Amino acid sequence: MPPGNGKDRAPTTASTSPTLPEGKALLGKRALIVGIANQRSIAYGCARVFRHLGAELAITYLNEKAKPYVEPLARELQAQIFAPCDVSKAGELEGVFEQIGTKWGESRHRASLDRLCSEGGPARASAR
Repeated sequence: MPPGNGKDRAPTTASTSPTLPEGKALLGKRALIVGIANQRSIAYGCARVFRHLGAELAITYLNEKAKPYVEPLARELQAQIFAPCDVSKAGELEGVFEQIGTKWGESRHRASLDRLCSEGGPARASAR
């Protein structure tokens, strides 16, 4: 079989738990994770991998309704920053970046943030 047709990969099933990559490629890097809703979120999977590879995390939650689902995941991942971020509310996104600047700072040798992972949810049709 020629490579790239999918037949050269090991079979997986829904019950197979994916293994995390090895190494510390993101050691010392900082990532902002936006859009975790629960443990099945793609953003949560990305955050797990980033953390496993050594990144420091800032994790946001959409609102008070989402907070109880996201907060235990942020604790599990040892997120240094945990903050609300509803971009439809004035000032919340700016507040997240203010916390990032305060906690992680910025020097002439290093920016405050190295990575951004955002999982977008379903879009709502605007009223016309």
